[in-house]
Amino acid sequence: MARPRKRFESNKKRSIVVGFFHEFPQSNGRAKRLDLCKFEDALYKQTSHGRKLRSEREFNNYCNNLWERKLTELRSQRIPITVRNQHDIKSASEKWLKNSKEFQKDHTWKLHKRTIKLYIQACGNHSLNLWDSDYAVEFKSHLIKQPKIKAEATVLSYFLMLQAFFNWCLENGMLNKKVTLSKPEVTERTPQIYSQDDLDMILEYLQEKGNPLWLRIHWMLRETGMRGSEVRMLKLNHIHLKHGLIYLTDQESDDTIKGRSESFLAISEKLSQFLEEDLEGRGNSESWYLDQGHGSLAYYSVDSMGRAFRRINDHLGISRKIKPLHGYRTTVITRLGVDLQWNVKEVQKLARHKDPKTTLGYMKAREDIETQRSMLDQL
Repeated sequence: MARPRKRFESNKKRSIVVGFFHEFPQSNGRAKRLDLCKFEDALYKQTSHGRKLRSEREFNNYCNNLWERKLTELRSQRIPITVRNQHDIKSASEKWLKNSKEFQKDHTWKLHKRTIKLYIQACGNHSLNLWDSDYAVEFKSHLIKQPKIKAEATVLSYFLMLQAFFNWCLENGMLNKKVTLSKPEVTERTPQIYSQDDLDMILEYLQEKGNPLWLRIHWMLRETGMRGSEVRMLKLNHIHLKHGLIYLTDQESDDTIKGRSESFLAISEKLSQFLEEDLEGRGNSESWYLDQGHGSLAYYSVDSMGRAFRRINDHLGISRKIKPLHGYRTTVITRLGVDLQWNVKEVQKLARHKDPKTTLGYMKAREDIETQRSMLDQL
């Protein structure tokens, strides 16, 4: 069940109670915020015996009444939205896709296009203003039936794209009211990591096969915790072996660094030893860390890299719960934060997470297991 939206909160810095009016979104998509009353007026009530502190229930009831009054006032002042034309899903989506093509990465734009295609298959090409919540149910049911859409997170991503479409339609006067989709729930999965035995086994197999590209991917991911997309788009002139640094930037590629934050990564001693030997044998025409040998990328997508390592993991009997490429990143973050007890902020900087909660998410499950083990060992 969806959690109810917050109606108000106390702003102690300004000594006021602020109301949130989600029915009246601002241009940035956030709820309209209005002052309801002074904090003291909500905190105290006037009785025949003087001022008395309100109970929590009385405080909430007082603020709720003010919020409802303000909502009624806003509704009475609202100017009806004039819908310029009657649009159906197909005609509106054509304009949306045309408008967004120059702003979106090609991969994202194609997913938006597929979202509309699947929605029309599920619900038909109905009028925008005849949208009903039953359509969301039909859309979800249709998505689940698709052979290539199995993961809950993938279903959620299609809902988020559809929500973006409806938001754009509202902003452009094609809808007379906001459409809010109930997002499907996604099971929170515990990140799976490679064991040391797994990593040793992979390295031994790669050395036996002698594929230089696989070895480059393995060493870079294992020793830096980089994302697969970052390794794929890494240029040779961004590896500064003399200074022990790797420069991450997206200025010279079609792929963007996640978060669009350029940064430097340190090169470990083990990675340095591998790179010294690897870079020495590179041809003058090579431009990429993962180069075909004549200046072009060896992999056309991160997925193609992942499929190669999935086959390797399957051959070695490594659990399919571990993501072939991202498993390296998860392992680095978890081992540094849990096994080696590095400070979360330091691990966050290395992982380049904007929010420390993301870093903690990798580490928490492992910490919980270790705590449980310590508890049970004392029985």
